[in-house]
Amino acid sequence: MFKATVLPEIIENSIIAYCFNASLSVPDIDPSIGIDDTIPLENVGENGFFPTYTKIAATEQLFANLASKAKLDANVMKSVLQVVYNGYRNGDNTRIQEIRDAFAKSTRDDLKTISDAELYAATQKAIWYYTDNTEKQATNPKDLAVDAIEKEATMDEKAWYVYRFLLGDTNVAGSPLNGLTLNNYDENMILDLYRPTRVSTTGSEYPNLLSTNFVKPVSNEYKSSTVTIKKLQRIQTAN
Repeated sequence: MFKATVLPEIIENSIIAYCFNASLSVPDIDPSIGIDDTIPLENVGENGFFPTYTKIAATEQLFANLASKAKLDANVMKSVLQVVYNGYRNGDNTRIQEIRDAFAKSTRDDLKTISDAELYAATQKAIWYYTDNTEKQATNPKDLAVDAIEKEATMDEKAWYVYRFLLGDTNVAGSPLNGLTLNNYDENMILDLYRPTRVSTTGSEYPNLLSTNFVKPVSNEYKSSTVTIKKLQRIQTAN
């Protein structure tokens, strides 16, 4: 899970952020710095070793420009904002507890709870569906012929139900969320984007990052801010 923060503020004051581009390099640590592998990942960014990002106000044109592989039959900005508004995010009026409550009512014991990691994974995959035109995963992960590690690298069954909900699918077999529909976000609000100021240590480009705080548009330019990463627990699968 990515969290953006202006150093030296601590991670607890940071915000959730999503990768805007599925195919670009994940923010790394420069190996020339010589960081000890035993240093917790949550603390590394406090020393300034992660790349600097510039926060910029989003517009429809900017979304279109940065989403170079965007889904052609959708308004990328509006679609992504609706996904984030209904998904795992910061701010008020989130759907997080409502989604948890729906899972708690499941008749299956293994669907009674859902973790932050699963909610985040589902939201990220739904964002990429629009920004990178990824193919919709129509098959329940429990029915895929893959092992537990491969499922953890993508989505487990619970994350998949949330992913389908975020794409507006209201009749998914077995989903605890079939009674829920997507809420509309305030179209007078936007999400900020973060653009990297350097390439990765391998020379590849970093992804642009997407904030999850809905804010009013501003006309003035933002100052640069620095990104750190909070380690996210692995998604545990039931089978």
